[in-house]
Amino acid sequence: MIYRDLEREINDAAEQTLKDAAEFARTEALSTTKFKVSTGFKQATQFHPLSKTSGFILADKPYAIYLEEGNNQGGPYIYPRNAKALHFVANGKDVFAKKVRSHPGYWFMQDASDKLDNEIDTMFQNNLKD
Repeated sequence: MIYRDLEREINDAAEQTLKDAAEFARTEALSTTKFKVSTGFKQATQFHPLSKTSGFILADKPYAIYLEEGNNQGGPYIYPRNAKALHFVANGKDVFAKKVRSHPGYWFMQDASDKLDNEIDTMFQNNLKD
């Protein structure tokens, strides 16, 4: 009987820790000062549960990978490949450019993951004690 109660307590602590960890990681990823985080990007960065004790945070925007890993593999500038100019929207305005400066990775998701790695044991211990 004691083992059954202990198993339930551990499972409950694991479930609560997942919820706490998800909110912690999402908050850390979006609190970066490495780039301006738009409202749309905040809404697209969500926790997706896989089970009661596992899940992942996804920044669900097509450009999120370039923010995380950078886009300077081809050198310091990005040039158009199949057109005379690059086209993008900035602050609601169409922008055309012959080249734009590339950037290294900002690693905002990796930073959040590293911070969570340092906190997850404490979160679990606190949830197990409750």
